[in-house]
Amino acid sequence: MRYGLRVEPTSGPVTAETVMAATRGAGFGDEVKRRIILGTHVLSAGYYDAYYGSAQKVRTLVQRDFDAAWDKADVLVRPRPRSRPTASGRRTTRWRCTSWT
Repeated sequence: MRYGLRVEPTSGPVTAETVMAATRGAGFGDEVKRRIILGTHVLSAGYYDAYYGSAQKVRTLVQRDFDAAWDKADVLVRPRPRSRPTASGRRTTRWRCTSWT
């Protein structure tokens, strides 16, 4: 709370908790909040093995496939996203595109 954005709550007592909640609510956009919540959910104790452990195994398999492909070729061609980058008002398409990466 010393550096950067500081937002004091508009109603209620001004405590460390309320200032922190107001600052985080104002400082983070919807996309950042969505990714923080998703990351917290996936890395929680109950879902660690189900998501993170499985993702690491898949990551290793993908890396092995790329290594094998680079042994056979000098250039790799991959598909591109179905749409171009969108205007700032169309967030659902942007979320769908970034979730593919």
